[in-house]
Amino acid sequence: MWALFFVMSPKPKEFADIDSFEVSLSPAADNDPGMIFVTARRGDDYENAAATFALVTERRMFFTTDKLSNSEFEYRFDGEFLRKDFQAVAGKDKAVLRGTLTKMKNGRTIAQADLTFRMEHMGC
Repeated sequence: MWALFFVMSPKPKEFADIDSFEVSLSPAADNDPGMIFVTARRGDDYENAAATFALVTERRMFFTTDKLSNSEFEYRFDGEFLRKDFQAVAGKDKAVLRGTLTKMKNGRTIAQADLTFRMEHMGC
């Protein structure tokens, strides 16, 4: 499964730089179970912070990331899937994921928000 999740709800100013979550999962592959990235936008440039730990089930998604390459921020997300019919809602303005996004600096929480996400793309 490969998907991009974009914020639906208005983003608080502390999260204005967040563009999307990219999720690529290969649960059947022993060597490469997948990856998750938080993509942040800085002007015309995009940066990815890779998940250092992730747990994804049919109902929940939790991950923590490395620092963004050009900043001191790292992220944590703890959320739940709102639906299971991903193919039916991919590219539509339907909520599929809701959870708490936390922005951290040097391990300390500096911002936290409850956000809802839509799924813009879906593939295998």
